Amino acid sequence: IQQSFSHALVSVARKRHGVGPEYEVHFEGDNIDVLVFKRIVETVKNPSMEVSLKDAQKHDENVNLGDEIGTAVDMSKLLRQEINTIKQIVFSDIKREEKKRLVAKFPYNEGEVVKGVVSRVVDQVVYVNVANMEGMLPPREQIKEEVINPGETVHCYIKGLEQSKSGLRIVLSRKDINMVSRLLHDTVYEIENGTVQITRMARVPGIKTVVALKSKDKTTDPISVCVGLGGDKINQVIYAIGGEQIRLIKDLSNEDVIHKLFEPAELSNVFDYHEELL
Repeated sequence: IQQSFSHALVSVARKRHGVGPEYEVHFEGDNIDVLVFKRIVETVKNPSMEVSLKDAQKHDENVNLGDEIGTAVDMSKLLRQEINTIKQIVFSDIKREEKKRLVAKFPYNEGEVVKGVVSRVVDQVVYVNVANMEGMLPPREQIKEEVINPGETVHCYIKGLEQSKSGLRIVLSRKDINMVSRLLHDTVYEIENGTVQITRMARVPGIKTVVALKSKDKTTDPISVCVGLGGDKINQVIYAIGGEQIRLIKDLSNEDVIHKLFEPAELSNVFDYHEELL
C-alpha cells in the first residue's frame, strides 16, 4: 500500500511541478515528504530541472555546482481532483497486485487448454472445476447446440483470467479457434518443437476446422505426424472438441483455406475485408 501511495503522490507531483525531475517519497511516522531532485547550476535555464547554487545552499550549505539536491514539494491543500487521482491510482495498484497474487495460485495460464468436471449449469453458464477453482463457460463461448451437463468432463480453452469481487474469474471457451491450435500443439511433438508449423486456420465451431500445415524438414510429412499412428493423435483432438471434424491440408492461401472449410459447397468469391480496409 505504501508503494502504491508513493506512486500516486509522485503522479500528482509531476502534474503540479513538471514531469522532468526525479521524485522520491519519504515516510517518517505520520509525516510524508515528497522530494524533487534538481541539478545545481550557475544559471538556471530550466526551473523544473535546475536550481541555482544560492537557492540550493539555503537547504544545504555543503552542496556544490553539479550536485543534485532534493527539496520538499508543497503537497498541501490537495484539490478534489488530485485526491480522486490518488485514490484511483492506489485502488488500481492494489487491484493489480491482488490479481497477480490470485493468478500465482492458479497453475495454468491464459491460452492453455485444461480439463475439468462440470460442477453446475446456471442460466446457461457452465461452471467447471479446474485445479480446485471454478471456471465459467459463458454462452458466447459455448459451441452452438452442444449440451453439457453437471458431472461431465470437458476440455476448455482459458480465454482470460480476471479479478472479481469473489476472487479470480476464470473465463473459459470451447469455440475459440485457438483451442484447436493449442490442442494440436500439446498433442503433436513435431508442432511443439517447431518442425511442423500451423500456418493458417479457419473454424466453424462444432462443425469443421481446417488447419493448413507446413514442415521445415523435407523428410517430415506435416499431415502424417498430426494424424498419428492409426489416427491416434488427431482423434485425441477431435474428442476434446466434441467430435468436430478437422481437416488437415498442406499450406495454402487464406482464400483456399476458406474454400476448404465450406466444402462441398462452392463459394463464388472470398473477400478479405481486412485487406480492403488497409
